[in-house]
Amino acid sequence: GKTLAFVLPILESLVNGPHKATRRTDYGRPPSVLVLLPTRELANQVHADFEFYGGTFGLSTCCAYGGSPYRPQENALRQGVDIVVGTPGRVKDLIEKQKLNLRCLKFRVLDEADEMLNMGFKDDVELILGKVEDVTKVQTLLFSATLPEWVKKLSMSFLKADRKTVDLVGNEKMKASASVKHLALPCNKAARSQIIPDIIKCYSHGGRTIIFTETKESASELSSLIPGSRALHGDIAQAQREVVIAGFRSGKFLVLVATNVAARGLDINDVQLIIQVCQQLQLINFADN
Repeated sequence: GKTLAFVLPILESLVNGPHKATRRTDYGRPPSVLVLLPTRELANQVHADFEFYGGTFGLSTCCAYGGSPYRPQENALRQGVDIVVGTPGRVKDLIEKQKLNLRCLKFRVLDEADEMLNMGFKDDVELILGKVEDVTKVQTLLFSATLPEWVKKLSMSFLKADRKTVDLVGNEKMKASASVKHLALPCNKAARSQIIPDIIKCYSHGGRTIIFTETKESASELSSLIPGSRALHGDIAQAQREVVIAGFRSGKFLVLVATNVAARGLDINDVQLIIQVCQQLQLINFADN
């Protein structure tokens, strides 16, 4: 829902709106749209939406993220694209290698801005945003589940003076939906492999379950103890991560054990149960998951 809320208006503006007359269509054209996301999985997901809906109108899209070869991305940029979707590290690299030019940007989107801060992308994001000299010529959309001080400063520094803010949370400490039922179950580590399958059996209603852990090691360990589950974290090769996500989406397996690499924004239907396995409950992260 949130992704299409910015994808569709941007495409409409490029194809039929005020930017139609000035949008370049020549070979080697710089992109009109830049979307930054914190993880490769989110970048792939948003890229797929732009590709699906934008392809109908002949718009081309490039997905740029670390862990994938540079050459296909550089080739696409050399030929010219309308939309670039990527993670800050790879986008910064492409800018510094002079493969990506932002001089013709009409839209830039920062999705999950607070998570980009948590993952250490602060300097990369600021460098990328600073490549646009005149912010009055670019519409900037910033989405964030929480508003840490850096995100507030970012909006003041890089968004227009007449920016509009939509706050769906306010000063509430707990950011989770009021319609979601929450249960807290104390459990020692040794008993998790016995208790978690019972929780899944009782509360998943035959749908998908995502289990979030604090570390990559615990994700792998727990996945090995729960029959039919798969692990997803940053130490798994990108190609294998994509296979895991595709298998979870298609229903080949119904239990995913993941670190926060999968916590934000992945569009997966019929997730009936979320289990947060941690030493101390982190209210903000738990709510985001």
